[in-house]
Amino acid sequence: MGHSAQAGVHLRRTRYRSNDPHQELRHGWGIGGWLLTPFLQSAGAETIGRLRARVAAELTTTFASTYTREVSLAGMLAPDAFNSYVKPATGAKFLVTPQASP
Repeated sequence: MGHSAQAGVHLRRTRYRSNDPHQELRHGWGIGGWLLTPFLQSAGAETIGRLRARVAAELTTTFASTYTREVSLAGMLAPDAFNSYVKPATGAKFLVTPQASP
């Protein structure tokens, strides 16, 4: 049984205001959802094996990622960490490591 390309996809419209009370209401559009799960449910074992092999082979190139900071779950509550990850910044990513000590 196959899944449609639309499975799990949703379109949302967002209305928001900036912190400036003189600015008018703004609108934004976004699309989101989970396409990977329905695809993997219909993909065969050979396809999934090829995908896993590709990710493993390209883990330090195509699928590599860098993080601004690693933080534990408990460490997320520390004021310096909290102030860092709530601040909007382009390209800033934080890796949450639940198993780490604060």
